[in-house]
Amino acid sequence: MHKMLSLIESESSLSISEAIVVNFLGLSALDSNKPIIGYFGAIPFLVAACSSSTVRGGGSSQARHDALQALFNLSIAAANTPYLINTDIVPCLLVVVSDMEVSEWVLSVISNLVAVPEVWQAVS
Repeated sequence: MHKMLSLIESESSLSISEAIVVNFLGLSALDSNKPIIGYFGAIPFLVAACSSSTVRGGGSSQARHDALQALFNLSIAAANTPYLINTDIVPCLLVVVSDMEVSEWVLSVISNLVAVPEVWQAVS
């Protein structure tokens, strides 16, 4: 996992960034991986991947969808809540919620986090 994150920092290839998003989506499906992914710092990368229509300046809408689905998976684990909040995920989610392709995932992430007072305040 650490090697994927170092690839993100050193590599400017769009295809590698999108492949890393897909890898994090797969890894985030397992409950045992959720806290590890958050701990090693993948959440800011995933938030950045979904915050715009592109990943690394030209990515696909599939990459955005995959990043949001991975963030949903990670938001299920309470251990990741501080990491998600520290990335200012709420403004990002509120920007992309109008995209009908991903709105279901956006609302699901928000519903997992809204019990946290900081998230509730940011949403309101």
